Amino acid sequence: MKNLREYLEEQINENLIQAVLSAGRNKDGISKIKIRPIRLKGQICYQASATEGQKVLHKNYGRTELIEYVEKELAENFRQFQAQGAVTDGVVLVSKKGKMTIKQKHHEQKEKVQIQAHNRVKQYILKEGGTLGDLYTTSNLRYNENGYVEVDNAGNLQVTDEGEDIYLGSVFPDANLAWRNDFSWKGINLGVLFTARLGGVCYSATQANLDLYGVSEASAAARDAGGVLINGREMVDAQKWYQAIGSQSGLPQYYLYSATNVRLQELSLGYTFPRKWFRNKLGLTVSFVGRNLWMIYCKAPFDPEAVASTGLNYQGIDYFMMPSMRNLGFNVKFQF
Repeated sequence: MKNLREYLEEQINENLIQAVLSAGRNKDGISKIKIRPIRLKGQICYQASATEGQKVLHKNYGRTELIEYVEKELAENFRQFQAQGAVTDGVVLVSKKGKMTIKQKHHEQKEKVQIQAHNRVKQYILKEGGTLGDLYTTSNLRYNENGYVEVDNAGNLQVTDEGEDIYLGSVFPDANLAWRNDFSWKGINLGVLFTARLGGVCYSATQANLDLYGVSEASAAARDAGGVLINGREMVDAQKWYQAIGSQSGLPQYYLYSATNVRLQELSLGYTFPRKWFRNKLGLTVSFVGRNLWMIYCKAPFDPEAVASTGLNYQGIDYFMMPSMRNLGFNVKFQF
């Protein structure tokens, strides 16, 4: 029977698909650690994503470092290690008394493991002549010398993170417009405010994840159509297509949207009662006020004006944000 080091030496290599450390010994600590191979600066390394409460912490390891890391975690913090590979699956179980059981299963390799590039999402880069809101990416589908998307014999699309910077656009608008008008007639007061943002781009990692797991309208339409047409003549499987462009928060150029939007920002409707009703001793106005009531025009799948963080550096980017708020209010004004 193999010992732990021998098993890990065989399991952790370029054929590893994913692995999970679970069954933590400390309830208040890290609950699980997911491990996957990634390509970083042209080299294969392994990213460990540790889940602690609502936080997920990432750290990258070389192969030898990862093997030592897994050994340490099984000795101190976890009782189970499950690994899935292209040719080998395995599980390591540690009893409460410290006895270790290793189970391993070999199978035929069905297809080549697709190692995704690290940090495939957008990045802000300030270049000479640019703006603080410019978005770039280096990730893209791999193209051949004729300019066609590469597809291997198994129907998989290749993704690269080693290209030149690709300019995606700016999250800043070209212009902001607003128009307000107030109407009064016989004590009835009506106020309306329309606002518009013109230009700029926004990016939805939410849509990428929905596509990746096949639960979006776009992925359903692709399945119904029998796949996705690429290179103007070739159909690829819908699942393989969205696994390529949707994984790791998506290739951002496929999830960019115009941030232009027009909305009814505010509406107020009130009535001022005649003072004579109160013997000219009291003025009374009641009004209804609504804000962000109607999105008249928006092509993005989320509100481009929403910000995904409490800071100022995540504008125009959606990652499972809460929908923007619609506010309804009622005012009563007394004048003596």
